[in-house]
Amino acid sequence: NEKVQWEALGDRLKTWHDKGTVAGYGDVREQVTKVNSEIRQARDIPASDFTVQDELLDRIAAIWLENFYIGEDSGVRVEPYKIHLYGPGGHFEVHRDTPEKDLIGTFLLGLGDTSWSGGLVVDDNTYPAHAGQWVAFFPDTPHKVEELHGGYRAVIAFKLFRSSHRLLSPSSPPLDTETTSSAQIKQHVSELFAEMKAPFGIMLERKYCLGATQLTGFDALLLASAHSLPNVDVHH
Repeated sequence: NEKVQWEALGDRLKTWHDKGTVAGYGDVREQVTKVNSEIRQARDIPASDFTVQDELLDRIAAIWLENFYIGEDSGVRVEPYKIHLYGPGGHFEVHRDTPEKDLIGTFLLGLGDTSWSGGLVVDDNTYPAHAGQWVAFFPDTPHKVEELHGGYRAVIAFKLFRSSHRLLSPSSPPLDTETTSSAQIKQHVSELFAEMKAPFGIMLERKYCLGATQLTGFDALLLASAHSLPNVDVHH
């Protein structure tokens, strides 16, 4: 029955939590990993200790490409990162993900959640970690885990990298790189650009690490629209 299943889930999450290693956090300014329970209290299981099927990686790549614009000539490579585990009192202060070369996003897939309150907060929305539920965001998106009161939660974290290949598995069906909605938005933006007199500048929405050469999200769509203008030089 549901009570037995709930208790079994709680026992399983507690076991994972107890066997996980103390989780650190990346200090972007100093480029080091630190451990401080006042900032983050959690446990991790590294990707070397679990496996996922290629079909899941393909599905995650497809979900990302259906919901995020990264440019017309780019694909996505998905890599399992860690299982994040939070128990009673677990939390993680507001932070952004540590930048990496070609890193374009984070995908969190729920494995179970028996907490009474607290949990992941992104853009003022709280997301539970029930099995199969997911949330994805760009690396520069501020997010946090509010303190858990009772129970446990677990998610598999995946990192998404820009790639010349669309999906991980060669057997995956090809998809159109540009969605209908992004094509319509790009067309509209191009029409607006055509009415503007150069030179003009536009502030980008996302934050990028030093050395970044490719844009993501709406920034990438803006750049593509600007490049469609005739006889105009575009710099970024």
